[in-house]
Amino acid sequence: MQIVVDDLLINYEIKGSGQSVLILHGWNDSLSTLQQYLGEIAADHQIILVDLPGFGKSQNPHSNWDLSSYAQFLRSFLKKINQSPSVLIGHSFGGSVLIKAIATKVVDADKLVLIASSGIRLRSSQNKSQLTKLTQKSSKLALNVLPTSIKRKVRQKIYTRIGSDLLLRPDLEPIFKNIISEDLSEEASHISIPTLLIYGEQDTETPPHYGRIFHEKISPSTLEIIANSGHYVFIDQQQTVLKLIKDFIDA
Repeated sequence: MQIVVDDLLINYEIKGSGQSVLILHGWNDSLSTLQQYLGEIAADHQIILVDLPGFGKSQNPHSNWDLSSYAQFLRSFLKKINQSPSVLIGHSFGGSVLIKAIATKVVDADKLVLIASSGIRLRSSQNKSQLTKLTQKSSKLALNVLPTSIKRKVRQKIYTRIGSDLLLRPDLEPIFKNIISEDLSEEASHISIPTLLIYGEQDTETPPHYGRIFHEKISPSTLEIIANSGHYVFIDQQQTVLKLIKDFIDA
């Protein structure tokens, strides 16, 4: 289905019936991945899936967005479709959006599930500045002499270092830079709803350490670190993650 939200054409799906659950995808992903691997939740609940602006079949933002912009979009989207989900689930970048939305009270919910959520950034502003300069130099100077295919891989490695799973999308680069500049570890301390944190033990993009930081900041919260899984823990250990989510929702 498609709808216009804040002058953007947005793609979304609503499936199932019962308690309403919103599920947000990660950076450079789309609702189709979540529908495939977490869609089973719709057997007992209503699930809302949306392609965030810039991804999937949704239109790119018209301006240079940050996490607050995505949080505000989420409020507008839910109002437009007349939904107030009681449970919010976010993977990676989607988790960052939900942390921002809940912590700043832009969106309300009864429960929160963060799957391999990003949002832990470099602590030192000096280091951030150095890495920003490195990125700019890599983008404008050193990479210019490389073939396009190699250039893309090198730039992705740079951005992975400074933004967890937020791989470079050239058309969204200004938005990407805004997102990786914001650390949510302190903001997470303003979240007071029950929260389930799920991280893959072998995740190198948003490592379990991120989950431990959020676990310390969010009260009450439960941290589950899943063996034999990486950043896409809900794919690597689909049934384990589904059971954790269902048990948490229904508790």
